[in-house]
Amino acid sequence: MKASQHLSSYNISMNDARSFVTSNVNNLSYLISVCSQFGVTNEMLAEIYGDIPRGLVVRYFAKYGINSLYLDDADYDTEDEDSDESDYGLDAEALTLNVETADDIEERSDSNLYSIELEAGVTYTITLASDELSTAYLVLRDANGDKLESDVQSSGEDEATLTFTADESGTYFIDVSDLRDISTGEFTLIVEGEESSYDDDYAGSTATEGSLDAGDTIIAEIEEYGDTDWFAVEVTAGDTYTFTLSTDDLETPYLVLRDADGEAIDEAFNITGEDIVITYTATEDETFYIDASDLASDSTGSYLISLESDAEPVVDEETTEETEEVTTEDSTEDDYSADILTTGLIDVDSTATGNIETEGDADWFAISLVADTTYEITMTSDELSLETVTVFDSEGLEEASATRTLTESGASLTFTASETGTYYIEASQDLDSETGAYLIGVQEVLS
Repeated sequence: MKASQHLSSYNISMNDARSFVTSNVNNLSYLISVCSQFGVTNEMLAEIYGDIPRGLVVRYFAKYGINSLYLDDADYDTEDEDSDESDYGLDAEALTLNVETADDIEERSDSNLYSIELEAGVTYTITLASDELSTAYLVLRDANGDKLESDVQSSGEDEATLTFTADESGTYFIDVSDLRDISTGEFTLIVEGEESSYDDDYAGSTATEGSLDAGDTIIAEIEEYGDTDWFAVEVTAGDTYTFTLSTDDLETPYLVLRDADGEAIDEAFNITGEDIVITYTATEDETFYIDASDLASDSTGSYLISLESDAEPVVDEETTEETEEVTTEDSTEDDYSADILTTGLIDVDSTATGNIETEGDADWFAISLVADTTYEITMTSDELSLETVTVFDSEGLEEASATRTLTESGASLTFTASETGTYYIEASQDLDSETGAYLIGVQEVLS
């Protein structure tokens, strides 16, 4: 509903409303009381004042310690397909930890909004400095835009500074303005603190280096509460994509599909232990992101994320003809496949079991390894004579291999990861005539 339509029901004109608002900008408590009485929302106030962003109205009230967000909780329709609604934080500029940002207040009464990802339990120092603003004003806000702390660079001071320890991991906002609204000018802003206290495998933003292609399966890890892993996905208009998250570790796994700007367009979670699946049909060619996390506060661990597409594959006719000539006489069900699509999963300092069901069978297990770390990989069996263990990289290329000799109790391989990421361990045996159960284990070698 537009402000003009809403006000007309009270026989109030837009000119009268604008005159009332502008004459009471210095009496905000009275102004917000009247707005509440007449059901005027922040969006309506923005339209009345002069088609400014709604977020600027919210921040202006908040600058003087007034939370105007409750105006939007009233029970009336505020939707308008033609409106330029700007929710709080939507226009925020992302900051990088420990990197100074130089910016300016271009117009009097204006304010600049920034977002920053903070980690629970870490103490941060936020510093604002300006030689041009009359009273540089620094405000820290939570994810909802509510004021947490503030400081002012008063006359004779070099900067405004806040020291803040985050209660929870997530997005916070920093609001910069001139408290007296009488000057414009340049300023510098920096948020300083410890980098993430854990070695994160994938970033939780569009800056991630993780990516998924159709047919890929990646093993990743939620290292601590609040951690999120994003994977870039190149989608093609008309194709349908199916994302699947599988885990035995996470308590409440959560999967979110995001657009090129990082905005959520679909989500799913469960507490049943079943796989989470999101299916999406692309309407245009673009980059999307799939975001994996855990909603439980005390749950961490590994998970598998995979992507399938209905896009027509490029077929090699010669290979197809050769494949059609091959027939499979043994229909024994295989426990794990011998490729990167395997459902096998093993953690460091743990073991897994499997079976060589047929002649020439091999089983792959996905594992997450850390760069420059050495691991001992073993395979033992009471039923096989020449166990063989092989390591493959994330693309399925062989890295190292070892086969048991008749004088050994099992196959053993010492392997040092060249980079952090997903690897695959293959369990097989060197005598085509043998089948049987086996145990495979991975242990970090401590220096």
